[in-house]
Amino acid sequence: MPQTVVVNGEEVLVGENTTIAVLRKAAGVSDGTVAFYQTDEDIVRLLQDDDVITEHVPEGATIEFHPGQIGLRSEDPTDGERK
Repeated sequence: MPQTVVVNGEEVLVGENTTIAVLRKAAGVSDGTVAFYQTDEDIVRLLQDDDVITEHVPEGATIEFHPGQIGLRSEDPTDGERK
């Protein structure tokens, strides 16, 4: 059954087979982002590109996309740069 989620401050109706990758593309969000969802209780969970939204995200939850990769955070902005 379709459900509503919030992306970029806008309510979006997603179908029962819509994946995070499809939503990312429809929202015009870069492929280099990681998806999370948040509920009213401030519970944030990581979502994978092939996760079907209606199976993993509650009705009305906010889906956010953040740049970067999981586990590769560093305080040094030059980390990983080739010289």
